[in-house]
Amino acid sequence: MFKRKFSHSVICMFMAVLMILMSVAISAEEIKLEKITTENKITDELRIKLDNSEDDDLIAVSVWFSDIDYTSVRSEVETDLAKGSSVSNKAVELVFSNKSADSIEAQATLSELNEIYKDVTVEEVQSVIEKERNTVTDIYQAHNRQILNSIFEDDSAATFLSAGNIDSVSNSKILYVSRYAPNVEMKLTKNEILEMAENDYVEEINYIETDNSVAINPASVIYDDDEEPKDMTFFDVTGLSTMRDAWGFNGLNMKVGMIEANGHPSEYLDSPGTITRVYSPNSAMSNHATLVADIMLGTSTTENGTVLFEGAIPYANLYTASVASELEIKAAAEALLDEGVTAINCSFSYPEYNIDNNVYGDIAKWYDHISVQHNVHLILTASNEGALGVHRTNTSYNAIVVGACNNNGTILSDSSYIVLNNFMNKPDIVAPGDNINTMQFGGSGTSFAAPMVTSAVIQLSQASPVLMANPTLMKAVLLGNAKITSAMSTDPNVYSTMNNTTSAISQIYGAGMLNVAKAYTSFTSDLYYKTSTMPPQVSVASYQKSITKAKGKTLRFCLTWNKMNSVSGEHTTGTVTDAPLDNYKLIVITPSGDEYTSQNLYDNKQMISFVATENGTYTFKVVKIGTGGSGQVVRYSVAYSKQ
Repeated sequence: MFKRKFSHSVICMFMAVLMILMSVAISAEEIKLEKITTENKITDELRIKLDNSEDDDLIAVSVWFSDIDYTSVRSEVETDLAKGSSVSNKAVELVFSNKSADSIEAQATLSELNEIYKDVTVEEVQSVIEKERNTVTDIYQAHNRQILNSIFEDDSAATFLSAGNIDSVSNSKILYVSRYAPNVEMKLTKNEILEMAENDYVEEINYIETDNSVAINPASVIYDDDEEPKDMTFFDVTGLSTMRDAWGFNGLNMKVGMIEANGHPSEYLDSPGTITRVYSPNSAMSNHATLVADIMLGTSTTENGTVLFEGAIPYANLYTASVASELEIKAAAEALLDEGVTAINCSFSYPEYNIDNNVYGDIAKWYDHISVQHNVHLILTASNEGALGVHRTNTSYNAIVVGACNNNGTILSDSSYIVLNNFMNKPDIVAPGDNINTMQFGGSGTSFAAPMVTSAVIQLSQASPVLMANPTLMKAVLLGNAKITSAMSTDPNVYSTMNNTTSAISQIYGAGMLNVAKAYTSFTSDLYYKTSTMPPQVSVASYQKSITKAKGKTLRFCLTWNKMNSVSGEHTTGTVTDAPLDNYKLIVITPSGDEYTSQNLYDNKQMISFVATENGTYTFKVVKIGTGGSGQVVRYSVAYSKQ
């Protein structure tokens, strides 16, 4: 059934067929396959499934291949944009800086990006991002199908109709071929899976569940037809209304996506922006989806102009996708990427099938890939199971995972968090999710906290092309400026201790409550941030910043970096040895020499918080831990604040 090796002539023959089928002008030289040398390619979860399966049982798996060369993608984008386009080279550089070391700034001497890219516009960045996505889909389809054709004896890969069509080929083993990642989903027998793992171009094979149920509680949404002004103080305490009303960041011309389970927003939803359905296996409308969308861009006024309700980004253009199963998430997200969305809100999750929560699942890995490679900001709910933890689809490292609190910043009892000491800290941040009322609906839960963070991401993207193009920096800015509420202040994990290496992240609250107005002023006026890349051969980057009027204030420093690829297992040995998780610690040195350190071997964020006793020049260092990791150039960002 499989071919393990294939000749150059066979590759060329298949490539010729593929290029005719796909009608794309990509040369064979541009589709270079990189061999994978890692031996352990089958994840622990899949091994358990294989041990309990008969030889002829069909098992749904997600197969990850060696990745494409993004140098060729950038080259093609630059060539296309040069043909009569007014987009600047700096806009291209800004978008691709998330994926390579080829950028204008020098290591450890980085100037503020606001100055470097002051002439770049949001519209230019949007154009480059859309061009990158249009270009990469053709390259990925050719890349993935070339590898598939090297594996299958028949032509099932070449005749697979198109992405987004599950089981579109009768009796085909192929369920889905990604257009944005080196990834396919298939149904294979145990022996076929074991043989697949021996293929030179296969990186990892994950088990995917086809029968689990989505985690949305319809009872959390209540109908409310009261034609009275709604209490919108949740927008005030998060700074969303300040951004919208005082500074004019209302989402105008920005593109935001949302994926919902089993339904789209109701047609009653009114907004100055547009609402478009782009992926609709299930065309039904959902109260849950309506409330989520309403928070972002719903509006309602009376005949005399009295505002009854106004969403945080009412003028944004919303693209919606509805999924009926976990198997449809990738297709839905890719449909949104096609539209050029800046951020995707996912107010749902799929729980682990027959295994505990807090597992790094295949969807989470896929989220991490598209965040880095396609400049999309992903905002996921933490789920509503309290200490039982976060569902596997939403344990993405690069995404912003959101818990729910009330307007005073006290966590809701069922807001999920991870209590493990040998795993990432989730949630990353919390936002109000208690009794959130729009016009027709109200409800409580993390589902309604997430769109507030999504709105903040859109507002900051509208304000800054730098933040729009860099999800890692966006996350650092939001977390570094999150508010330590009075309810959080009793948590001993929130504040750092001198000469202690624990990270000042609360397991329950993450970095704290969303404060987007603070994030905006800290980034644009105070210039309290740094961002750069670290090649594998570099181990330390050091910066200095004079912070005035710091004495008596809480200083917060947040380091984030891109997780470039998969991590297998939970690192129960206490040492991260499974490539390619890159590890860094953050060190802050006060003007008088006191030192604070944040070190968590299981996460891609670090946090330091302490009450300053002096003004002056503070030094902070990003230090690589160990010699392992992805072996790639990694984008990192540091953002900080005074509170």
